[in-house]
Amino acid sequence: MSHRLSAALAAGALALATVAATAAPAQAGRRTLVDDKRDVIKRVGAGEAKLAPSNQSADVRRFVTTLTQQKLVLSTTVRALPRNYWAMLWQVQTDTGATYTIDLLKTGGVTFALSTGGVDVPCEAMTKSVNPVKGKVTAVVPLTCLGMPGAVRAGAGAAATDRDFGRIFTDDAARTGKIRPDRLRLGRTVKRG
Repeated sequence: MSHRLSAALAAGALALATVAATAAPAQAGRRTLVDDKRDVIKRVGAGEAKLAPSNQSADVRRFVTTLTQQKLVLSTTVRALPRNYWAMLWQVQTDTGATYTIDLLKTGGVTFALSTGGVDVPCEAMTKSVNPVKGKVTAVVPLTCLGMPGAVRAGAGAAATDRDFGRIFTDDAARTGKIRPDRLRLGRTVKRG
């Protein structure tokens, strides 16, 4: 092969690689956590917390954190999502030091809120989806509502109760058989894709 031909092929390959690299969509940062099965905690009234391995409604099976250039996607899957009287809670710590809480409550009506330090954060573009058949609940938060972080750490928890709130079942996606109601265990850092 002549020197000119190999130089032309190399230049062409470099041009194609450059076009392919700039045309390819950015990869999202993503972390998946698979939680232990049958590690739900049950509390009756003010009584002692005990393991409730038969409860499926609050048993987190999988938690996925996805961070793109524009949004944070948090998906939690439980073994069996009840029709009513359940909650998903996500806590997010950004690389700027801010901590946010996202609540999705289903007790007849639906409450979906973003807050930091107990103060609601307006975020009308935030969306949710619930797939009862798969037991999957997802929250999508635009990064503009979180101060445009470059990286996050996130935690997830699920809760279910009966109609009179006499029994409460809870599970932290990153803990086995334990839950701290004031703080979920956060996963590893996910960087913006």
